[in-house]
Amino acid sequence: MAAAADVETDETVEQAPSVSNDLEDATEVSIEALSKDFATLFCVETSRKTGGMEATTDDILARLDEYYQLVERIHQESEAAFEQTLPALQAQCDELTAVFRSIDQLEAFIAVVRENVTELEKKVALADKELSVNPIKRAFQKVELPAFLKRRTGFGSKVLQQPHSDKKWQRPDIFQTDDYLGKPS
Repeated sequence: MAAAADVETDETVEQAPSVSNDLEDATEVSIEALSKDFATLFCVETSRKTGGMEATTDDILARLDEYYQLVERIHQESEAAFEQTLPALQAQCDELTAVFRSIDQLEAFIAVVRENVTELEKKVALADKELSVNPIKRAFQKVELPAFLKRRTGFGSKVLQQPHSDKKWQRPDIFQTDDYLGKPS
């Protein structure tokens, strides 16, 4: 029996490793299945959400690029304004200074002409008064009135003669246009 007991123990020993191998294989299979289940659990489908985010990101990048191009254009135009427009404006301002100076001189000239015209009008009015430019009045002044028509100032006074001036007309002193406008060429 001892021999039979030895055989039985050998068989149990031989069976024990096969059961433990089966158990290990089953454990590995269940660990792999559990791992696959966990992998599918933690596996997230992001293609739908990332598609929307990618579209939004692309749109933002396109707008940012357009904004950058706009800023660049503004920068170039402002440089052009500083380099080209400002010197042109400065030159025109310098030209305007000369025009303003000419306007001031013209205003001074007009003031002198106005004064001279006013003075001439006064002298012409005085000359009309003194020289009796009125042709009818001049004709009657040349006719000698009879003594009885002449005016008297009182008893025994002398006959009053109408004043007849033999003054000659004198040219008034006025401006010379050459002084203000230059000599004609």
